[in-house]
Amino acid sequence: MNMNDLTEIKEFVRTASLYLEGDFSNYPKIHNFLKSHDGGIHLKINNFKLRNHVKLTIERKNVITVLKKFISDETTLEDVNLWGEFVRHELFINFNAEDLVLSEVIDRLESIGDSIDGEFTKKDAEFYLMQLQKSPVGQN
Repeated sequence: MNMNDLTEIKEFVRTASLYLEGDFSNYPKIHNFLKSHDGGIHLKINNFKLRNHVKLTIERKNVITVLKKFISDETTLEDVNLWGEFVRHELFINFNAEDLVLSEVIDRLESIGDSIDGEFTKKDAEFYLMQLQKSPVGQN
């Protein structure tokens, strides 16, 4: 990996971390970076994370932040869906799959707009927010 790649990946990981924490202004940078690189970039990102002991991990607090922003109209339904898709599909992002509530909410956010189960309202967000705040990890 050359120095330019290393700098780009370091900036990407920093930006992705902010995005995962609910800073939606970083989505265009992340999207453009991934779109402008071939599939090999994922391996480079994973190698960078391993060498530098960096983790991109979703925790309940991240999802809670995203849901609260949606409920308070600080972000749009589309932003929430893009966030959910990013979290679910990017292989370099980790989350505790044994946390059934967290997994369910991420699945739900990723499916916003789908023809089968795509409707997502503020009431849904409030329900999932309550579940994330009250339910012990690993239980529904």
